[in-house]
Amino acid sequence: MTRNEILNSIRDIKKGTFTRIVYTSEPTLSAAGKKAGVSIVKHTEKTVRLGVAYQNMQAVKEAEAARTEPKREVASWCHWEVEDILAKHNTKDAYYLAFSYVNGSGHNTKSQYYLNGKMVSVEELKESGFIVPSYFKEGKEAPVTQRVNIDNIIQIGGRA
Repeated sequence: MTRNEILNSIRDIKKGTFTRIVYTSEPTLSAAGKKAGVSIVKHTEKTVRLGVAYQNMQAVKEAEAARTEPKREVASWCHWEVEDILAKHNTKDAYYLAFSYVNGSGHNTKSQYYLNGKMVSVEELKESGFIVPSYFKEGKEAPVTQRVNIDNIIQIGGRA
């Protein structure tokens, strides 16, 4: 989606509202995957909340309170074009939609994988050895918030 399509899609969505989002991503290829020259795309659909202020989220506050190591200061790589929703990269022409997950694992995520354009199962991908094994690690905790490049977004809410 383009920046204007994103802005039109989110225009009528109230901040914090539950909404469906569909986007693509590319899992990290293993050496075997790179050598074989394969293309793997993950198509993800999930329920998220748009426009939630990250610093005000209870899960973030709890994580900060439980932190034992010193907080790392990271250079800001983007700035808000639409606060808590649309971020613009500082050094390149790229925009990112920010959203938070709904209740950790309660976001009703549905994922499909495509190997060179053909739909494949997770088991087939694991057996192929084309994706780094750590990608499929069980028990990984999902981040509270995420930013996705708008070029990878297929649909927000009911608008494609």
